[in-house]
Amino acid sequence: MSDALIEVAAAAMGTVVSIQLAQVEDATGATTAAREALDLLPLIEQCCSRFREDSELWALCQRSPGLVEGSPLLVELLALAVVLAERTDGAYDPTVGASLHARGFRTAWDSGRCLELPTGCLPGSESAARGGWRQLRVDRGARTIDMRAPLLLDLGGLAKGFAVDLLRHHLSAFPNVCINAGGDVRASGTGGMGIPWRIGIRDPLTPNRLVAQVALDEGAVCTTAVGGRSGTGGGRHVVVPHRHAAECHLASVSVLASTAVVADGLSTAAFVLGPEAAHPILCEEGASALFVLADGQLETVGVGAMAARWERC
Repeated sequence: MSDALIEVAAAAMGTVVSIQLAQVEDATGATTAAREALDLLPLIEQCCSRFREDSELWALCQRSPGLVEGSPLLVELLALAVVLAERTDGAYDPTVGASLHARGFRTAWDSGRCLELPTGCLPGSESAARGGWRQLRVDRGARTIDMRAPLLLDLGGLAKGFAVDLLRHHLSAFPNVCINAGGDVRASGTGGMGIPWRIGIRDPLTPNRLVAQVALDEGAVCTTAVGGRSGTGGGRHVVVPHRHAAECHLASVSVLASTAVVADGLSTAAFVLGPEAAHPILCEEGASALFVLADGQLETVGVGAMAARWERC
């Protein structure tokens, strides 16, 4: 078994997705497997991207309202989105696409073209008034999606984590792997020299500086930050429902959880809720979060053993 670290990467989902495999027996075979895993990313984008007019998600929004049959991939992702919306009382909401569109988040990352709202979709304020995520029903068994209002769905707070987990499943034969999709990270086993993977958390207020790190031998870390994507008007990419007001007090939230899709969705919800309101949800999911406040102070909340794993720099 070699101590060499194998890494492959590809541009996808508006970022760079990299796979690292450590301590492999067959370097050529491991590289091939990693590249095959990356080949899944265009399929995921084709399924669930709000920034592609040829995606299944876009076609679904064009046909809304109504009941349609969806692909297994989209049904599973939307079902997870609805569950998370229910558990967070809408702090995570997959129906905020029109609000994001209105704030300038409507440019296709690959072509640079500005997208129009799908035919019939309501403007952001009107869609929110219709009840948001409560208008979306998903039946895993029947593989159906029921949109009860003409809404524009956005899975940006969940899709990358979902993709990372899917790649990890594809590479289940490899015990030592780290997958990074623009800061959404899932790791298993150890890296070089048998040392656990160490994931750094960037300081959202000071470029090229870390505020913390965490050692991972099994789990995921995902971050939602003020300095993420920006709209044409410079707006932030997290929509805060009117009943929540924590966003202005936070610079970033990083969540440590068992899977990337859970960490991704919870980081969005926790950013909206703030430390106190997010605490019971994080504990329920067996997760923890590192909050970077707007003044640079750090706060960790969540399950005790998980919260203790954050190492401040």
